[in-house]
Amino acid sequence: MNKDKLYGALWGAFCADAYALGPHWEYNTKNIEDADLKWEGYNNPITTYHGKKQAGDFTHYGDQGLWLLRQIAEKSSFDLSDFGRIWMDEMQTYTGYIDHSTKETLENLKKGADWNSCGSVSTDFSAVGRAVPLLLLFKDDTEALKKAFMSQAALTHNSKSVVEASAFFAELAVALLEGKELRASLESISLEYSDTIQNWISQGIKSSSKKKTSLVIKTFGQACDINHGFPGVIHLITKYTDNYCLAMEENAKSGGDSAARGLIVGMLLGIINGKNSIPENWIKNLTVYDEIESLISKI
Repeated sequence: MNKDKLYGALWGAFCADAYALGPHWEYNTKNIEDADLKWEGYNNPITTYHGKKQAGDFTHYGDQGLWLLRQIAEKSSFDLSDFGRIWMDEMQTYTGYIDHSTKETLENLKKGADWNSCGSVSTDFSAVGRAVPLLLLFKDDTEALKKAFMSQAALTHNSKSVVEASAFFAELAVALLEGKELRASLESISLEYSDTIQNWISQGIKSSSKKKTSLVIKTFGQACDINHGFPGVIHLITKYTDNYCLAMEENAKSGGDSAARGLIVGMLLGIINGKNSIPENWIKNLTVYDEIESLISKI
């Protein structure tokens, strides 16, 4: 397995989340254009959702991905109950944004639900992208990777669409790690999935010929739900296949839940173009850069 591609997936996703923090959840693209944002690197958030977070920090999505990385680094395996306990403990004192899926999951746990049934019914896209660290464990076992992607998503987002999308992107990631071509992989893998996913992929591919990404994302929907985010991701990866940085910038400038889209786009374009396609200062300017390097070395 090509390590440049594998580490490209991990750093590509984490850097994408941090890059999106600046304009995250600003839906008015004019406000994003007018903000004093430096697109060559990270920015402080321009909205009030993220508390005291600063440039180089993760959104609450990236933070959860980091907790997953900690779990698999400590155990050298993925254990849903162990990750669940870490997730729950962290959320008890978390100072970042607490979304509805988190609140619902915590409430279900209080009522006695186990780790396989505690997830909310949320169809938000964000749970898919935080699974990226699992590639470090299961890169050579597609079925194990799909199972792990699905179970970690269902921990907090136990909806059919999110769980199915998790399996799809796990399978696509493996195909790209094996060096297969993006569009051919999208089309062949999608045949195993629902008509809904096939339609999202078709819409995303068709939209890649359109000039202005922000208008495409606005048409699909900028919000958190998977029916908005999924075709937006396909648009970004097929339009900017060979340009990780441009994909990150266009995604962030498109507004809304750019972090959820970015995590998956970052993973996939990080695989296609390798770790070296990600600016070194983006990687090293992550607040938790040293910790991530240390965790990777343990796996």
